[in-house]
Order: sequence, then C-alpha cells, then structure tokens
Amino acid sequence: MDLNLKIFSLVLVTSVLLVQACKQNDELPARSTNLAKPSIQCKVNGASWKSCEPGIVGQMDGIFAEWRGDNVIGNSFVVEGISSCNVFKTNLYIFIKDFTGPGRYLLNEINYGAFQEFNYKPISISFKTNQTHYGEVQITALDTVRSIISGTFYFNAFNADSNRVVKIEDGTFVNINYY
Repeated sequence: MDLNLKIFSLVLVTSVLLVQACKQNDELPARSTNLAKPSIQCKVNGASWKSCEPGIVGQMDGIFAEWRGDNVIGNSFVVEGISSCNVFKTNLYIFIKDFTGPGRYLLNEINYGAFQEFNYKPISISFKTNQTHYGEVQITALDTVRSIISGTFYFNAFNADSNRVVKIEDGTFVNINYY
C-alpha cells in the first residue's frame, strides 16, 4: 500500500506540473512577424512632416540609413528622410559620429541633425544643429541580424544666412533598413 501511495503521489504531482506548464505556454502571446512599415516622421515648426516611401515619387525620395563602420570616417551612423510629396522637396538628416548602439546621442556640431528645403530655385536653405541649437536622438531598437533600426529625435537647427531656426519635434524613425 505504501508503494501505491508513492506512485499515486508521483503521478499526481507530475500531472499537476504538466497541466501548469501547458497553461503557461497557452498564456504566452503569439510572436508577431509583421513589422510596422518603415517611416520617418516629425513636426517641422509645428507642421506634420513625413518622408515619402521609397520608390513612390522617384528614385531619390524615401528613406535611407547607413552604418559606416570603417576606420576612415569612424563608426558613424546616418538616417535620412527625403520628401518631395509636398510642393517642394525637403530632406531630414541625422548623423551620429561615434555610434555605439542603442542609447541617447546629443545632436550638436559633431553629432548633428539637419533639415534642408529645396524650392527649385538656385538656392536651397540648409539648417543644422550647433552648440546653441541642439537636440537629441535616441536609438530605441537595433536589430543587427535583419539590419533594422528605430528611434526618436528632436532638435533645433539654425541657418546663419537667413538667421532662421527650424524646430523639429516628436520625431520617429521606425524599422528603417540600414546598409
């Protein structure tokens, strides 16, 4: 009888553990294989700005990112959004000189944010961060297997010729493939 009680107890404990393990697996959320569409967007002086999707308007429109890991220019990272979806072409550019992976990077003269307006006249207007007009980019996700980067940013950029400042707020870049 004592042996039967031990066997019964062992079967009961094993059954409870198996049922509990199955319950835990059932409660895990399904892993999503769908990623959000690549995009770069922000507010420029309070107005919504979004980069065109690659190939929508032309070859030079869309989204671009590059990790430059060589000894000539250092371990730099570039994220760029180009848009001619509006009346004139604009370009948003973020450059990180000494990129080390996810984290926060101050945008100033070395790591910088820039915004360019092309109005199809001989002169375009370029705005860039500096020591008194600065911001920040935060790399929130870096997938080195699939070469995908995401992050947030904001900055104020200055143009000395026009003495104007452009204010970039609520910026995000999501699931951008880099090269």
